[in-house]
Amino acid sequence: MPSTETETEGFTITVTSSGAQLAAASPAGLVRAAAALDQLRDAAGTAPLGEWRGDAPAHSWRGLMLDVARHFRPVDDVERILLLMARHRLNVLHLHLTDDQGWRYEVAGYPRLTTVGATRIETQRGHGPQSQVVAGDHAGFYTRADLVRIVAYAERLHITVVPEAEFPGHVQAAIAAYPELATATEAPTVPWPKFGLNPHTLNLRPETLEFCRAAIAALVDVFPSPWIGVGGDEVPTAQWAADPATAARMAELGIADIHDVQPWFTAQLVTMVEELGRTPYAWDEVLAGPVDTSMLIGIWRGPVAARVAHNRGHEFIWCSDMEAYLDYRRGEGTDEPTPVGPPLTVEDAWQFRVSEGARGGQANVWTEHLPTRDRVDFALFPRLAVIAERLWAGGEPGEWNSFAGALSTHIERLAEWGVAYRPQDGPRPAQRTPGMPGVPRSREEREAIVADLVSDIIDV
Repeated sequence: MPSTETETEGFTITVTSSGAQLAAASPAGLVRAAAALDQLRDAAGTAPLGEWRGDAPAHSWRGLMLDVARHFRPVDDVERILLLMARHRLNVLHLHLTDDQGWRYEVAGYPRLTTVGATRIETQRGHGPQSQVVAGDHAGFYTRADLVRIVAYAERLHITVVPEAEFPGHVQAAIAAYPELATATEAPTVPWPKFGLNPHTLNLRPETLEFCRAAIAALVDVFPSPWIGVGGDEVPTAQWAADPATAARMAELGIADIHDVQPWFTAQLVTMVEELGRTPYAWDEVLAGPVDTSMLIGIWRGPVAARVAHNRGHEFIWCSDMEAYLDYRRGEGTDEPTPVGPPLTVEDAWQFRVSEGARGGQANVWTEHLPTRDRVDFALFPRLAVIAERLWAGGEPGEWNSFAGALSTHIERLAEWGVAYRPQDGPRPAQRTPGMPGVPRSREEREAIVADLVSDIIDV
């Protein structure tokens, strides 16, 4: 059901022979009305005469997570994605700014984050054991002025940009810049050229916590978002367990079990964010230990994680990988580029249902295998258009065939806008990547993997 947060996004469109009139209770509502008017147009660009009411959206968080850490996207590209989001009545851009493969924003006092941590000289091509690491620079970061520009553009479109930096895992780019942050005695000196689960973690020294505080403060300084993302996903414990300095620090802090280290670290991050007047946001792995209920949780591991978050009193965002990971391949065909994950078809996207108790939902696009603007377009569209429709309407999806005709017309609009979408009948020849290795999985195989991954929070 619509909330008081979304009521002002409702609108009315009246089209007469003399023109169109848009009415709404807020500027945000007018932006949503303009997008809806565009969607009323037929292939010739004509909207039918009549009046349409756009009820308030079902969810106050209708988002897209864009990973700019694995493959950097320039400011112009981010603004273009924001415009495409507005055209689909989405209102949150979750910007994933750091990872093992790159650190993408400036932090005062830590210049090597961008002089070292923002450039890698090799990159993995393909997915799985047959993939290869190939030479070639990939670099890029946002200056403070760049981020201010992105935020200003988003505000004009009434989109909130929620920034995220990763702690205490997914941190090789930061460690390459500042080896004293590492747990391992032999720290890497370059960002990771590969993709997957990285063993490196931040150590527990007070100086490392000060680094985290500075990195978070830099985000708070630029982004007015009520939420600041602090990562928390896929954090290995092996380096902590093998490190004498970590053992000594655990004894000092009264931490007896290695699996309690991440919850301790998460608690420090929560304090940092809250002291700066914002709400922390993290992935659902943090639920494996005690975490303050103030934390907003991104649920990517499905219904079990959602149930745990809800039962513990957390607000959460629904972005289950089986419904919302748009880097997953679109179909079973061998012409799909870099096959990753199970198939997630347009029809599957139409089944997107936000879990009970969620603040809203988002689609996620991880860019390990999306090195260009066109490749990001290919992954996003038209599936993002379908998920956006479901996020606005909420509830149970209607009959697919009744929506499919409208989607065909909308695809023509995507072409007008210069979007390199994936055609319904398969990739165009230029969109294929023959010979690119991957590890395609069935939905059943992926569901079994996720069930195992989420076992750490069952009955916790």
